[in-house]
Amino acid sequence: MGSLRSSSFGPHSLRSTNLVECAENFARGDTINENALQLWLTAGVFGVPLASDGALEANHFEQSRVYDIRVNDYTMRDEQLWKKVDKNSKEVKAVLQYAQSKSSGYQIDLSLAATHSGVPRVDLTRVIQTWELSGIVECKASQVRHRYRVLKELPSGKPELLSAIANQLHEGQLAAEYEAIEKIQGVLKFATGDECLAHSLAVYFGDEKAVPHASCGTCTQCLTGEGVTFNPNYTATVDPVALRNVLSTCLDRDDPRMVARFAIGITSPRLTAAKLTSHALFGSMAGVDWEQLYMLINAECAAAGYTPAPDGSYSHLSQRRASGTYGGNSSKTTTPKATSTRGRSSSGSYQKKSFTPYGSGSSRGRGRGGYRGGRK
Repeated sequence: MGSLRSSSFGPHSLRSTNLVECAENFARGDTINENALQLWLTAGVFGVPLASDGALEANHFEQSRVYDIRVNDYTMRDEQLWKKVDKNSKEVKAVLQYAQSKSSGYQIDLSLAATHSGVPRVDLTRVIQTWELSGIVECKASQVRHRYRVLKELPSGKPELLSAIANQLHEGQLAAEYEAIEKIQGVLKFATGDECLAHSLAVYFGDEKAVPHASCGTCTQCLTGEGVTFNPNYTATVDPVALRNVLSTCLDRDDPRMVARFAIGITSPRLTAAKLTSHALFGSMAGVDWEQLYMLINAECAAAGYTPAPDGSYSHLSQRRASGTYGGNSSKTTTPKATSTRGRSSSGSYQKKSFTPYGSGSSRGRGRGGYRGGRK
């Protein structure tokens, strides 16, 4: 069993106790903002019309970016199985007609295919899922639409009920957050206690006799006869200048947790979509006390009326990244990559070519969201 020598808890490591704050902040950073939960329920879940068959559809990939809430390649695997596929139904014909040839195989946009062919999207999806379950293809989906069967009346148009549901979900998020922090504190208590680390670990897993004489003789506790001096209540205060820089960069005020994530360096779908995770100030306040940071940010958001940033507020980040001049000093230039138009016309519409995954021109590479030929 590995040991932990006294040098592992030397003065240099204890001096950086803000690492504990970093760990706790990551535990807190996953919690969804209550306003975002209510907005997601109101507009993203129960504010959309049902599908033609009465099912509730949701694009979780898109919703994760919009509401900042924390996606498979179609691969032909056996040529003999593909030969046995019934290709005469209108659903299969639609899939084969609108599957676009890519360098990595084949790709299909089911929403556009359903619109152009008149075949319901759910039927096209069922065809591909049947192929996958039969071992004919391997699927890598993107822009997935999750479907839920409606068993009771939806709470659409009932703000009080939606608010209660959002509160219940948020309470569950907070409970998970507190549980994660308690686990971190438990690890700290274990690592700094008076007992032998190896023996304590063995006892935790139910084997009290694993370490002879309850002492490994090599960890800090065994060598010194006492635990490690450690102050678990250490906190790093918020630098007002750093906070002002963060607030002037992350302009959204509708989600204080999003701004706090940006400050301490935790990625989220919304931050990634805005290209804020590539900003120099991302994570610039890692290690500060979360409660104090969130309180100050929430006060700023409340003063602004919890309003989101105007459209285009972060467009300059994408332009700087594309030009290679992010930060103002870089002289790096980029060369545009050649783009392929294989499988589609110059106007961007579908090229209606036959679907031949095992033809002479079939590609064998793996890519995102496409069919590819069988393995050799």
